[in-house]
Amino acid sequence: MWLDIFNEMRINSKMSLDEISAKSGVPKGTLSKITSGITKAPPLETMRKLVYSMGYTLDDLDRGLKTSENFTKDEKEHIKKYRTLDSYGKEAVDGILDIEHRRVLQLVQPDPAQEIDADNIIELPLMFSKASAGRGFSIIEAPEEAEHIKIMYNQYTRKADFCVRVAGRSMEPKIYDGDIVLIRDQPAVDVNEIGLFTVDDLGYIKKMGPDRLISINPDFDDILPEEYREVRCYGKFIAVLDPEWIIEDID
Repeated sequence: MWLDIFNEMRINSKMSLDEISAKSGVPKGTLSKITSGITKAPPLETMRKLVYSMGYTLDDLDRGLKTSENFTKDEKEHIKKYRTLDSYGKEAVDGILDIEHRRVLQLVQPDPAQEIDADNIIELPLMFSKASAGRGFSIIEAPEEAEHIKIMYNQYTRKADFCVRVAGRSMEPKIYDGDIVLIRDQPAVDVNEIGLFTVDDLGYIKKMGPDRLISINPDFDDILPEEYREVRCYGKFIAVLDPEWIIEDID
């Protein structure tokens, strides 16, 4: 998708929205709406100015970035080592990577005393019901009936359709009890992706396996679909919602 490629360009350029806006001449509000996905079909001339300001061309945007060419030697070596790990080793590495990723994101958050541009804020439904990383909770309301929260848009929040609170420890160290997770509404997820599921009307956050819903924490059992009346996917896990991304306090 062009928006994913464009945002990858922005990340690789290491330029802030202010810097891109100043260099391209495109107003920051317009740029914010493009990067967040609010503007679905921006003018071609606007996109030309934006990609040129970051050192790319419209051809780069059209054919996608060759990301392997952007990897350093160390990054390529890490990838090679990661591919040799078994599932347990990959889960361990993923858990540490997520923890460090959260820590770094917290370090680069803007000063909360600064005024936040309204164009940098989006609203997402926060379901009143909880999704279990344990024994399961009833999911009864539709997203439109949920509380709406204001959060900062970024490469994660822009992909989400709603948020769910997590209760339980079965997905640690990836997802912790009390976390709010970002979910994209979709009817299925691929094997090894984490999703929001209902199992006989009880909500769970689990990893999709070839024949079961998997608990990352080995202290918790997996869920075998054949043992239940109905298993349904409600969406794909995008990321844990960092508290620093929340604009207003929520209960």
